Amino acid sequence: NDDGPDASRLLSQFYDELMMTAFPLEEERDDLDDWFVCFRDQMEERTQKSESGESAGFPGPAMDVVIMVLDRLEGEDNEGNDENDSKPTIIGGAAIEYYKQARVGLLSYIVLSDKYRGCGLSKLLHEEAMRKLDILSCNYCKNGNDEGTTPPLLAVFAETNTPAAGDVSPEQSVIRHNALYNLGYRLVQFPYAQPPLTTEDLNGSFDEIVLLVYYPFRRDDVEAFLAKQSLNEASDYEISAKLDLLKRYCSWFHQTANDKCNNFDTVQMDVSIPFRYVEDFYQSVFGYETDAGNGRNEGDDGIPDYRTADYYRLAYWFTHDRVSRNENSEDLGVTVPVSILSPPWDDCKESLTSEWKEWELNK
Repeated sequence: NDDGPDASRLLSQFYDELMMTAFPLEEERDDLDDWFVCFRDQMEERTQKSESGESAGFPGPAMDVVIMVLDRLEGEDNEGNDENDSKPTIIGGAAIEYYKQARVGLLSYIVLSDKYRGCGLSKLLHEEAMRKLDILSCNYCKNGNDEGTTPPLLAVFAETNTPAAGDVSPEQSVIRHNALYNLGYRLVQFPYAQPPLTTEDLNGSFDEIVLLVYYPFRRDDVEAFLAKQSLNEASDYEISAKLDLLKRYCSWFHQTANDKCNNFDTVQMDVSIPFRYVEDFYQSVFGYETDAGNGRNEGDDGIPDYRTADYYRLAYWFTHDRVSRNENSEDLGVTVPVSILSPPWDDCKESLTSEWKEWELNK
């Protein structure tokens, strides 16, 4: 509102006070200037659309940041008499992105100040972030909602470091994973590495990380979803509320595919959904320009073809070669399991990388 803190100053304060501390590894943390560039692109697109009714749009992901600020009573001041008296007290924040080409959301970051942890505030922060992601997906869906067949938001992903990343202690890593699980995130058994955030190092992916997807349900919920009642019918209010969440944020869940899977500890996701997210991520960094062969050649700008990156080739192999040979693929479609079990979460990347390298030698 008009009486609130300046948005750019508040964003900078949030980044300096919480982001830098919670995500100390520079290679996995977005640069603040990149956030401002993204917001500027979105503002220019909105302005162009309001003035002309049309907008060419920008291909990269749209984003938003939700910042939770302590609400002080009128006349209440901070103790002390320095410049910090005029600064708001930031409780926490969450950054979300919408990848338009892949039609998926990403909970990029969620962090609370140490002082306010354990108060249930992360759930409120996450709910607001999801509401903002809903808005982004409706506003920036690549093809709009005209087709009516593909939802604008197929899935909501999140990333989390493995203990091997070393950014926090093993005990803190467990706490972080359990917090994400309690927010509703489940492990996608897809070999995932965060693509590089700059074009300077093609193979500079961050590997000590796993991919999660928002699916805030447990084993008994899965059994209820797969019961004789269809997903469009519900017997009570609780199931109705869960089905609403399922339809809004988990449209990747298909009853037919999961009905044929007898393991209620996992649900099945179309493997192309995480792969398209990985590809969109790479393109957002290395460029969306493609040649006639659906690839990008290194040009005068010196930006390499991301399709030659080691991690991209691993993800491509897993999606198009390894999974398609799965004995269940004919019945279930080309899918990847999503574990609904609580942490600890195992990273499948190491074993799959060995399998991929062996395949490369023998092909």
